Amino acid sequence: MWQGLSLWNWAKAIRVIIGLSILSQGIAYAQTSSIIAGSIFTLFGLFTSGYCGSNTCENVKNKQAISPNLDQEVEFEEIKKGA
Repeated sequence: MWQGLSLWNWAKAIRVIIGLSILSQGIAYAQTSSIIAGSIFTLFGLFTSGYCGSNTCENVKNKQAISPNLDQEVEFEEIKKGA
């Protein structure tokens, strides 16, 4: 269990904390909509890997590890139709 927590980042922890707080308030006030929303937020925080804004996008990390020259400048060539 603790090995899985090492993969967490600040954004994932915040999502789970917000989800748990919504869920606990829904349970405390017996509001079904809050319980459903809190459950969804909590599960989303637990089971997603993150988003690229928090530098947790696994696809970007893997591509940079495989080919570190991704930051090279791309040259475009204009092709005219029927010269």
